[in-house]
Parts: sequence; structure tokens; C-alpha cells
Amino acid sequence: MRYSRLLKLLQKPPLRMRIQILVLIAFMLVGSMFLVVLTGGIPSAFAHTMYVPVLISALVFGVKPTVIIAIMAGVLVGPVVSVHPWSESGESFVDSLYRSLYFVGIGTVAAFLFNRLKDHIGRIDHIRTHDPLTGLPNEQSLFDKSTTESSEETVTLTVEAEMLEELKPSLGHESYAKVLRMIHGGLREHLPPEALVALVDQRKFWVVMGASVYEEVKSSFLEALDDLMVEVDDIPLHLDFVVGESHQDHTLSLEERFKKSDLAAIHARRHDMKHLPYQQKHEFEQHRFRRLGLLPKALEEGELHLVYQPIIRLDTRECVALEALIRWHHEDKIIMPAEFIPLAEKTRLIHRITSYVAERIIEDRKTVKRRAPDLRFTMNISQRDLYNLHFTDNITQKVDAAGLRAETLSVEVTETALMANRKIAKSILEGLRARGMGVWLDDFGMKHSSLSLLKDLPVDIVKIDKVFTQNAVQDADVRILISSILTMAKQLRMEVVCEGIEDKEMLDLLEAMGCDYGQGYHIARPMNMKSIVKWLDEFQEPDS
Repeated sequence: MRYSRLLKLLQKPPLRMRIQILVLIAFMLVGSMFLVVLTGGIPSAFAHTMYVPVLISALVFGVKPTVIIAIMAGVLVGPVVSVHPWSESGESFVDSLYRSLYFVGIGTVAAFLFNRLKDHIGRIDHIRTHDPLTGLPNEQSLFDKSTTESSEETVTLTVEAEMLEELKPSLGHESYAKVLRMIHGGLREHLPPEALVALVDQRKFWVVMGASVYEEVKSSFLEALDDLMVEVDDIPLHLDFVVGESHQDHTLSLEERFKKSDLAAIHARRHDMKHLPYQQKHEFEQHRFRRLGLLPKALEEGELHLVYQPIIRLDTRECVALEALIRWHHEDKIIMPAEFIPLAEKTRLIHRITSYVAERIIEDRKTVKRRAPDLRFTMNISQRDLYNLHFTDNITQKVDAAGLRAETLSVEVTETALMANRKIAKSILEGLRARGMGVWLDDFGMKHSSLSLLKDLPVDIVKIDKVFTQNAVQDADVRILISSILTMAKQLRMEVVCEGIEDKEMLDLLEAMGCDYGQGYHIARPMNMKSIVKWLDEFQEPDS
């Protein structure tokens, strides 16, 4: 930032600064003249001090003013100063003229070179502070111009146009740049002149201004975004905008303030909101991203481990399956999967996690093989796993290599994962069933539940989410809904697991309604394998 301000001062010095430099040059000219007089006249080496004001003029004022300064320097060291001090023998006219022309030549060349250098540095600075595709100011330009020393509270805005990145491949670079410039123009049109606007990463805009100014234009600005239209090849294009807002004082750096408005924009987009001010709870999202970066190391160092929650048959109270649930033991804390799995599912890292879970299950299955030979293990798989063409082969190879029966392993997949591409999902699940593994539909009733979903996909068991079962005792409507799911599943020759069984009354009710299996804290909490072995030995019907 200091470099940029110095460059701007040299390129276009303010009037006050120009006057100060001019006065300095005048003092230097006169001072150099007296220095020459006092140190032996023109033959003295101090005569060369006249180059200093000439070069300063060349740097600050350019060619024409430098020519004048150079002539003045030549006159002061020539006719005005004697060859030898205190003598009356002055320098010849030819010598004075030669020296003046020499000063003029040196000053002119220096001014020309300085101008070229400033132009070159200016172009470099323009590249540094402007987006190469659109020519719009970037975040560096905003940082340079912002007066972070001000004690006034500022507002930072992150403005994102939804679907903008999806349009980029079809628009091409030129049209995409044109769209960005039109959005920038639309923002500038509805913001006060003192507001600074910058394009960041060719996909979003950062805005900073004083809080008091923003409050005056906030309503009109947000309304204008709803009506902002851009044209591409004479075709009007309407874009929906998301605005993240952060109010902070000068104690935080501008970059930190924009991180907060970025977080607000992320949450606004996630919750389908047009505008959202920053809140402290948004920091949780940032922590999740940091944890994502630590996951590879956690896998390597054994920080991830599995716990298992039993599933029992309600009519016999026999334990028939164990659901594998992953936990992350990090810095003496247990991190639940909801805090890191959703982000991991957006990356290929989820494949490594799934592979680890499968390998761990296979090893733990060996532990209880003799004690419970028919006990099934279930593992949750993500959408990214489901559409991985190598997933089925990888899992079956691991099972075969361990000498286990594939029937003792089942996969749990959510409705959301299945809906991404039902045709491919059906093919993958049929491949798993053909190898002997079971397919369970998890969280049924939460998203896209329908008879066609169950009818079209090769599902063995349906799991009713605890959101429904936890109110079954008190709410007759919930019981009707559960009963409908049970009837529908049985007509399709599927079995049903009810999750979230918290007490005996709920367990007995679900058994009476015809539910096949149950899972919940009343039956057993998730446990490590050592505790599972002990629990299997001691398990009896829960009665309290």
C-alpha cells in the first residue's frame, strides 16, 4: 500500500507538494552556488552538486520545467560565479553556454527516462490492481485505496451473482467479461461515490464504505439488485444476487472484515436468502473448512475411529445388525461426523474415508464372527461413493480378501444421493445386491420420499428417520404416517427399521404397529468394538 501511494505521489504530486519541491530546488540551486564559491570556484568538485536539483526536477516535473531549472543551474555556476573565488575573472561565455547545455541535456534525458520508468511502473501497478479479463479494479486496488486508519465503523459487502460461474463456459471469455463489467456498472450506479467496489476471483464483488453512508442507501441498493439486468448478445439476462454484510470497526484488517461478509454470503446462499448480515455463528463454517484440511493427516495418524449402534428385531429382541458410525478424536475432543463429513463429501477425500470405514468394519466383523455369525454390519455411503464406478469392485474385493460372506455387509444410502441420477444409482445398487450385499434406504421421509422411488430401486430395508418416530406416542398423525410407510414397504417386500427409539413405550408401540427392526438410545448407544462384544454377551430385552 505504501509503495502504491508513493508511486501515485510521483506520478501526480498534489499542488502543495509541487510547491514544496520547487522551493527545495530553489534552495538547492542557491545553496550549491554558495558551496561552489566557498570551496574554490568552478574548478571545485562541488560544482557537480548542481546536478541534484536538476535530477529532482526531472523526477518530479518532467522535461519542460527541468530545461528551465537546468538553464538556471548553468547561469548560477557560469556567469554568476567566478572561475576562482574573490577574483574578477569570470567564465567565458562559451564555457557557460556549454555547461548550461550540458545541464539541459542531462536533465532532459533524465526526465525522459524517469517518465518512461514511471509509465512502466504505472502499467505494472495497473496489472497488480486490475482484473486481467475485465479491466475492473480488483481487491488489491480496494486495499490500496481504503483508509484503514479511519476510526469510523465500516460496512463490507460481498455481492455474488448466482449461476454466474455456470454461465461462464457457455458465454465465452468476452461475453463473460462483458457481463461482469455490466454488473460492476450496475453496482456503481446505485452506490455512493465514496464506496469502493472491486471484482474478486472473477466471480464476486467486494464493496466497502462508511456505515452511516451505507444505512442511507441500503434499502434502495438491495432493491436495485432485484431489478438489475444484463444483456448478452442483445438477450436480457436476469441474475439473482446474494449479499453478505459485515459491520466492523477499524480494529480488524480489511481482509478480515471481508472474510466475515464472505461467510455471511455463503450462509445466505445456503439458506436461499438474498441478504444476510454476518453473525458470530457463521464462524463455525470457517472452522469446518479448517478441519477439512486436517482430515488427511487425521486418517494417516489414526485419529478416526468407528463406533457401532445395535439394531434389534422388535418381535424377538434379537440383535441383527450393527450400524458403523465414524468419529474423529482430535485434540482431546470427539468431533461428530456432521461437522466434517458433509464437506468431505464434496471432495475425493470421502473415498479415502469410505475405504477406511470398510476396512475397519471387515476387521471388526472378524472379532464377532464366531459369537454372532449372522450379524450384519451396515455402513453409510455418500453420493460421491455411490456414483464411483469402482466402488462395488473395491468393496467386494476387500470382503473376499478377508474371507467373509458379502451377506453380512450392507450399505446405507440416502434419498438425496439416489435422486442425483436414479438410473446410475439403480445400476450400482443392483451390482451390490448381485454380489450379495444388502441395500438400506436411510432417512426415509426426509426428502423425496415416494412410492416410485421405492418401487424402482433395489432396496431391502427402509429406515424411518427419528424425526417421525420421536413423536409417534403423542401424535396420532405421525402414527398414521408411519403405518402408511410400513404398509407400503411390506407390499414391496421390504423390511423397515425405525430409528430414534428413546423409551420402552415407543418400542412397544412400534412393535405393535408391525415395524420389523428398531434402533435408538433405549436399546443401546453407539459403542466401540470392545464394548459391543461385551454388550452382545450381556444383551437382554430392554425393559426400562
